[in-house]
Parts: sequence; structure tokens; C-alpha cells
Amino acid sequence: SFENIPQGKYFISYSYTGYKNEYSDAVTISDKQQSLNLGIIKLSEMHLQLKEVTVAAKKPLYEQKIDRLIINVATSITFAGSTALDVLERSPGVLVNRMSNALSVNGKSGVIIMINGKRNYMDIAAVVQMLAGMPSGNIERIEIITTPPANFDAEGDAGVINIVLKANTQFGTNGSYTLSGGYSKGEQNAVSLNLNHRKGKVNLFGNYSFSRDHGQQLWTNYHAVTYAGNFMENYSESHRDFVVSQHDAQAGIDYEISKKTIIGGLVSGNYRNWNMQSNNTADVSINHQLDTSAKVINNELHTTSNFGMNVNLQHNFKPDEKISINADYLNYKDKNPNTYLNDYYNNAGT
Repeated sequence: SFENIPQGKYFISYSYTGYKNEYSDAVTISDKQQSLNLGIIKLSEMHLQLKEVTVAAKKPLYEQKIDRLIINVATSITFAGSTALDVLERSPGVLVNRMSNALSVNGKSGVIIMINGKRNYMDIAAVVQMLAGMPSGNIERIEIITTPPANFDAEGDAGVINIVLKANTQFGTNGSYTLSGGYSKGEQNAVSLNLNHRKGKVNLFGNYSFSRDHGQQLWTNYHAVTYAGNFMENYSESHRDFVVSQHDAQAGIDYEISKKTIIGGLVSGNYRNWNMQSNNTADVSINHQLDTSAKVINNELHTTSNFGMNVNLQHNFKPDEKISINADYLNYKDKNPNTYLNDYYNNAGT
């Protein structure tokens, strides 16, 4: 039965699983025609039979929802070997300033960072440094929420960035690992490990990641001005050689009290070590003649570490109605000693 067919010529195709497709000759259909007898169509059996059919679905890289943009990190090979901060840098509407360790969404600062729906209470500069060492291999997706729903903290006026780590719902013991390596202006490598054990009402999970990045930076600055008849120039160079390494670890347990109630605990830690030596030179010239110069050797050590514990309880009333209670403890340390060795010279090199 076909309905609302405009007048014209048509082909009719016949198909059935395991048989070859057949097609009719051109058939003319008029406006007033109610029925058409095409006789008996006999299909020929196919000699090639399918053993099985696999239906596979793949999430797109970006999903635009009503209140958020979802970046499916785990489904894209383009993010392999990168970090969480690298992914955010390529995300629409997100601006990452690595110099000032700042994040903004749609031009607004005050972004709240959440991991698995739980807010991270560290200073945003420390969070940016932590994300710079978090391998993308641990991340399932990143949600950029510009209009947070009522169940999110309303403190941030720029929205929420929720980083959802990979979770495993399979029973038994299973896991995954990733290894990556490369070379830019220095060697770069990272490793991550995810483990999960689920049996009965208990689920144990944990992950660990390590990254090391050796790089070099060159900063230059030139400034010139004419003052009191003199042409004065300043030129400076900074050659920076740095090594930054980072450890991230999480371990947790979830216990299913009932089908609607789950209680859980989580322990997490992060340690970051930045070690840099910088050789700096600055020259001051007057009327194209060297006047004074300076050489500065700067050694910087910047270590940050945090340790956190979380106890949570979640009860589902309905599929779209739930209540959650979280208790958090966070200990954070930031040490940044610097040493400077300064030498000044006159135009004679003394």
C-alpha cells in the first residue's frame, strides 16, 4: 500500500533478506488510479549468505546540546597523545592563557572546573597546570556548560567545564593503558593506566598517569624611544630550558546499597614539578652605541601538590530526579623558589 503518490512514472523494487533484489519495468501512475496488478514476482535466492551483521555507532567529535557543548575526546584519534589543556585549547569558545595560567569561556573568566561532576576547589592557576599534565587517554568527554542547570554551583558567571574521566561498567576485572612519545624542542612522553573491578554490589576503580615534557623557549623584546635628542634602544633575550613532570592518581570505591542508592569514596592526588634554567641578556644602546648590558642566570623550581578525599551519597528517585551529598577534603601546597645571578657591564665590557 502506497499513499499520496503524485502522477508520474515509477520503478518498484522488491527485496527480502537472503534473496537478490528485483526491479519492475517503468510503471505509469495516474491521479485516479486505485490499484495496479503487476503479477507475481519471483525472487532468486542468493548463494552468498551473511554470517552475522554488526551495527556500530560512533559519537561525533562535537555534540551541541541546549545548555552545553560536548567534546567526545575518547572517540577522536586527533587527541591521542595530547593533554586535557590541549583539548580545551582547540575547543570553540574556550581561551587558554598558558602565560598567566588562566581560562575563559566566551570571553568571561571565573570558570568552574569539575571532574566527574565534582567541583575542584583549587585556585584556577593550579588547575590549569594540573590539566596541562593530564593525558587525554584518561578522558571520556569534556562538557563546556555555558548555562549551568540548577544542580550545579552558581558561583561562576562564565559557566562550568566538566571533565568526565573514563568509566567501566563491565563486571570482573579489566583495564586499559596508553603510551605516547614524541619530540619537539625536547623529548615528550606520557603513560596512563586505568583499572576497574566490579563484583556484586561493589565497584573498585583507579587510574594513574605520568607525563614528562622537556622543552625550550626563546623570548625576545625590543623597545626604542627618542628622548632629549637621544635615540635609546633596549633589547633583551631570554633562553629558557625547562623540564616539567606530573603524576596524577585516583582510587575509589562505590557500594550499591540498593538499586536506587549508592555510597562511594574517592582518594586523589597530584604532584607537579617544574624545573627551569633561564639565561637572560639585556643591552641598552644610546644613539646606536652600546651603553650598558646585563646578564642574568635564573634557576626556578616550582612544585605543586594536592591530596583530596571525597565521600558521596546518591539516591535516585526517578530516572531524571536524584539527590547527591558530597563531603570533600583538600590539602594543597605550592612552592616556587627562584635564584638569580646578576652581572652588569658598562660600554667597555667592565
